[in-house]
Amino acid sequence: MMRKKVSSENYELDPQIYSKTSSTIKIIFLTTVFLILGFFANFSAKEKLTAFLGNSLKNNTQCPVNFSSLKIKNLIFKYNLKDPEILGRCFGNPYITLPLSNLSLALTRPTLVPPGLKISSQVKHLDTNLNINGILGIGDNIVNIDNSTIDLNTLSPLIPELEILGTIKLNSHIVLDDKGPKSGNISLNSDNITIPSQTIKGFNLNNIPIGNILLNAVMEKKNVLNIKQLIIGNANSPIISEISGTITLSPSYMPRSMLNLKGKLKVSPDFQRTMPILNLFLGGKKTDDKGFFTLTISGTLGGPRPSFQ
Repeated sequence: MMRKKVSSENYELDPQIYSKTSSTIKIIFLTTVFLILGFFANFSAKEKLTAFLGNSLKNNTQCPVNFSSLKIKNLIFKYNLKDPEILGRCFGNPYITLPLSNLSLALTRPTLVPPGLKISSQVKHLDTNLNINGILGIGDNIVNIDNSTIDLNTLSPLIPELEILGTIKLNSHIVLDDKGPKSGNISLNSDNITIPSQTIKGFNLNNIPIGNILLNAVMEKKNVLNIKQLIIGNANSPIISEISGTITLSPSYMPRSMLNLKGKLKVSPDFQRTMPILNLFLGGKKTDDKGFFTLTISGTLGGPRPSFQ
């Protein structure tokens, strides 16, 4: 059967069809907007988002976070957590909790290189003020900590066996994948570190005004932190030490991180007299012409084994 050919010259649509189509689209759009507004009017979007984020943070199996209240600003772009508590599973120890005063998180904009979402965060507690920014990437994640201060009292729940006082200035750049840190650098320094008098595993420890501490470290191989420079104390400190080497990190449980460190240690005569336990380690050992003992530290981060030569 032959089909009748239709000439394009005589095939014209009535202009009213376009106006009717446009009108229909407007009605559908407005109806959708009113439905959404009606939904939000009856069910608070912020309440729903707060509940969702709250459940997500508290029920996170790898790193749960509790908090007393969550405030949302700009609906999806900025969140403030009041009195957050980071539970011990984040640090590989379910028996500890790290309490903070305030934690904020902001989502800023997407990035193309690397592809991901740019974020910023601020953590406050006592004199601790961490300024964190980075990228949640499709592959790697980037975390930068800039011009930040850590009050060591903030970290006391993580090291209950040892009390250390002072504040540390911190800058770092870390790149992580789904298995842990793979590259980056860390620098920190302080001039007011003190180990107060205390008893550790039955031994009485006198007050140690260390004063200065300086650390420069880089990560050039995955999960291997290369300690380029660690200086503890100064000319007026009872203890002076210079250390370098590597720490092989255990992302699943940081206290199991392996130590391979070498350096030197100098102890003032007055401090050695007030700390007779040091003779167990230093007795019979020789020093160099500047009074330094040769030091090696092996074992793990949770159980270091120092030895002297």
